[in-house]
Amino acid sequence: WIGDKVADDPERKKYQMALQIEQPQTETYLTVGRFGYLESLKYIMVNTYDVHFYASWALAMLFPLLELSLQNDFCQSTLMVHNVEWKTLHSGDRAMRKVKGAVPHDLGNPGDDPWTWVNSYCIQEINSWKDLNSKLVLQVYRDYHLTRNKAFLKACWPVVQIAMDYVAKFDRDGDGMIENEGFP
Repeated sequence: WIGDKVADDPERKKYQMALQIEQPQTETYLTVGRFGYLESLKYIMVNTYDVHFYASWALAMLFPLLELSLQNDFCQSTLMVHNVEWKTLHSGDRAMRKVKGAVPHDLGNPGDDPWTWVNSYCIQEINSWKDLNSKLVLQVYRDYHLTRNKAFLKACWPVVQIAMDYVAKFDRDGDGMIENEGFP
């Protein structure tokens, strides 16, 4: 759990610019800082979103401001672009690390630069996963319903629309259902 002043560090901003990371310029309405947890000792990634989906109820019920902060981080990260191509371990294909509109799998690796370099999971191509965008929409709705925090909903709503538009492109035959391509 870290304070919210990390984003204002001039050295960090210079580092991000040198790495050509496109960061969204959004105001945050939260002052609780950033909260992160690791999936396991084997998967050393901060806030893996597919796993958080199942744990999020406990966080939302017991520590609602931490849950809103985490969702805010994912909304902001959904707008990020990492113009870095890397090789996936499973297929060996080349893929972009992060494209705008795709909800990231995780908020980074603590050994790298979490909250800046998202999607540290490189086993599969992440930007085509269909479940992460859907999970963002469901969790934002649930968290607003539980907290009635209108500032949260107002901040997240544009990202929810972008996430829904992004995942809708996977409905290739126009029947309203996302196509199954044999991976998440």
